[in-house]
Amino acid sequence: GQIIAHVASLQYTDPWAKAGIMFRENLSPGAKHATMVATAGGGSAFQWRPETDKLSRNTDGPSMNLPCWVRLTRAGDFFTGEISADGKNWKRVDRIAVPMAKKIYVGLVLTAHNNAALNSAMFDSVSIAP
Repeated sequence: GQIIAHVASLQYTDPWAKAGIMFRENLSPGAKHATMVATAGGGSAFQWRPETDKLSRNTDGPSMNLPCWVRLTRAGDFFTGEISADGKNWKRVDRIAVPMAKKIYVGLVLTAHNNAALNSAMFDSVSIAP
């Protein structure tokens, strides 16, 4: 499966404020996940949690100013996170094995990366393919 989203804007609440897409095994706080995000500080990151209730891990991606595109692809237990300025030329950030159930949750993600602030983002295009 694959999800692609265009992050049109993201409020700057912190350089590590993030907007993007996620595959998640379930809705519990410590669920396994794979996530591809753009950051408010002009970066990108592929983040994942390979084991339930353990720490999430991170691979920094290339610098990328908003607006930009994020893409996350699942092939079995492998998840690939990519980013693009134009939605045509993609840069792979990472490809990681995260064993998950066959049925998972797919969605948009947002964080202020600042517990004293709320954040907002605008996604103006989202597509999901099985």
